[in-house]
Order: sequence, then structure tokens, then C-alpha cells
Amino acid sequence: MSSPHLSPPTNTPIIIIIGAGSIGLWTAYHLAKSRLSSESIIVLEATPSAFGATSGTCSGCIHYHFSDPHLIDLGKFSFDLWEDLATDEGFRQAVRWSSRSLLGLKKGVGSLEGLPGWFKRGRNGDHEWCADEGFLGFKNALVDPKGVGTWLEKACLDLGVQICTSTIVTAAALNDEALVAEVTVSSLDKPDKAIACTSLILACGPWTPSVYATLFPNSALRFDQVLEAGDWLLLRNPHPVAGESTIFVGLNEFVGSKLEFAGRDDGTIWICGRKIVTSSSSLPEPGKCAKADTDMASELIGRCSEFLGRDDLRAEKKTASVGLEIVETGRAFRPTSRSGLPLIAKVKPMALSESRKGNVFVNWGHGSYGLTLGPVSGRLMAQTVRQDAPDIDLSPFCLPGETLEVNLGEQIQEKPVECNNKF
Repeated sequence: MSSPHLSPPTNTPIIIIIGAGSIGLWTAYHLAKSRLSSESIIVLEATPSAFGATSGTCSGCIHYHFSDPHLIDLGKFSFDLWEDLATDEGFRQAVRWSSRSLLGLKKGVGSLEGLPGWFKRGRNGDHEWCADEGFLGFKNALVDPKGVGTWLEKACLDLGVQICTSTIVTAAALNDEALVAEVTVSSLDKPDKAIACTSLILACGPWTPSVYATLFPNSALRFDQVLEAGDWLLLRNPHPVAGESTIFVGLNEFVGSKLEFAGRDDGTIWICGRKIVTSSSSLPEPGKCAKADTDMASELIGRCSEFLGRDDLRAEKKTASVGLEIVETGRAFRPTSRSGLPLIAKVKPMALSESRKGNVFVNWGHGSYGLTLGPVSGRLMAQTVRQDAPDIDLSPFCLPGETLEVNLGEQIQEKPVECNNKF
């Protein structure tokens, strides 16, 4: 459903968003909800589809069970936005919304209530296990990430947003005031094209630091990210049970590292394993997908054999363990800043006069929480672009040194003020 080509009207404000994942599309959605009649909003995505990279390959957990108080505030607001949308039955069906569907597994004797029918009961070696309903708090939901992507893409298109896939931004041209005047894009076999730009928003996940460096090679600002890679499998549910399949089970406490199963009502189970801290050099090129590590994929398959099964079949002496049908595999990359908090901020050019507003923005660094924090991050970014008062205090999510003025054209030195988000 993405727009097939770029066709912004001339002589009108044009907001360009790089990235059509959760953060980019929620930003476009909230900007479009408040957009001016003469304004164009264009989303440029390197992959062939919206939610084509990290956003489409996650568990689908919606919650705010965080340790950092700033993330808790952000998460609560985002959860409220999710719940507001979930009052609409069409939205619930589109994203496969399932409330109170996140469970944990812990060692010890206790209740198994809530565990899905496709998950084994009883013992694993010498350890008994039980369900932990408070694993990610008691206000939570499970969604299908690709369902969210489909709904959000359609909502944006219905609001007049242009979404251009398989499109990479290769350059940015600055005017005499160090504001971005146009960007150059490359799209498949089409010739490069320059598009006028009045605001530029970078929301391209783990590729944000490299995209910024490419577009603004002389800027003093660089984004130092902590990059985690996680391998995942999507398999056909070998034991689907009507009404009990849409459940998330987290085994982090039980196995001592990240291990998650998310059953979906389309007959599949999504599984991811332990996180690996990696470098930006391991990222595939924009628009490309990374393959799962062979050893990690084998480890996940072993975990499936360990935990998936049905005791009712075993009791009836039927086959409880069957061959696994792997639908898809891959590796997702999730970036965070050094502070662990996302950046929702404007990059300011060097202040030479009061009229210098700046027109480059960054919405990045959400780590594993890009899906759950998408609605609030998009809303706050839209308010920042519109210069509206934000719904919550954005100082924890500022650039390093909130009053640091960054000249996109040449390196300058200014003394920064104290800020929570340091690199």
C-alpha cells in the first residue's frame, strides 16, 4: 500500500521522515493528525515494505515494566495511547490486540494458570517451573507487530502521508543558514532525485548514526550507540489450541538469559534468544536484512524442543513432540544511547539570530522498546516539530548538552549544560 513515487506539491512545507518502522510511522501519524492543509509529509524507507526491518521482527509486547523512572513515565503515556486506540474493535482485530497476555516462567512449584496449551507443563530436568503473571507488570498486552505495521501504514496513507519504500537518502543540501533545504534520494533503478525539505526527521533505528554521518559529514555531533543483535525464529505452532495460542512467555529468569516465546493466532510462534552486543560494522546495508547466526538458530531450535509440547497428548500416548516447521529466521538490531534513554530532540544549528529555528530532528535509541514506545515517541516528536508544548518533560531525552548548538556545516565548540542523556 506504499506510495509508488515521490510527488510532493511545489512551494509547500515538506516534512521528510527517514524510516518507516514503528518510530517513523507513529511520528508521521501524529504529524498528519495535526498537519496543515498545504503541508506534505513523506516517509522514506530503505526496505521494500513498512515495518520491514526491526519493527516487524519483535515479540509484540506492550507494557511499561521498566527500571528507569523516565522510561516508566514514557511507557505509561504510551500504554494509555495504545489503550485509547484499542477501544476501537477494528484496531483490536487489525493488530490482534490481546490484553493481559504476558507471562513469565520461574523455577519452583506454583500455579501453571495462564500458560498456553502449546507450552509444556511439569519438569525440565531437575527443575519444576510455574507461571509468573507479574513478569512484565499487570498492565500489558500482546500484539502482532506486522499487524500493527499494516494498520499504521494504512492510517498514515488515509491521512495523506506519502510512504516510499526501497528508497535511500544519500545526501542533504544546506542553505546559507545551515538548514536542510533538500535531500537527494535513490530508489531502485530510478535516477537520483532531489526533494525540497522544510523539516527532516531521522527515525531509522540502528542506521540513524550512519545516516546522520552521511548526510552531515562536517557536523560535530555523532551518535554513539550501544547495538544489540538478537536472532529470532518464526515457526508453525506444532500444537495450536483455540483460544489459548495468543500468549507471550518470557523465560529470562528461568534460563538466566533472554528467551521469549510469543504465540500468535495465525498459527505461528515467534522465538528470540539471548542478546549479543555488537558493533555498527555488523549492520547490513540499509534496505538489507541480516541472516540469523547458524549456531544461535540451532540453539533456539533446541529451546523449542525443550519447552514446546502438550501434556494432554503425552497422557493420551499421542505424539507430543513433532518436527518443527520453520517459517522464517533472521537477526534484528536494536540501538540504545549510552544513557539507555531514547533521543526525541531537535538538532540545532549554531545560533546567530533568534530566527534560527533548526529543522533536523532525531527520534532514535529505543532499544527493545521501539514498538511499545512508538505511539508516545511519535506524538512527542510531532509536538517538537510543531513547536508545541510537549505532553511530558523531554529534558531526559535531549541531545547531549541541551543548549549545545550544533552547526551542521562545520565543527564548533560550545560549553554544554548538564543533561541526563550523555554519550
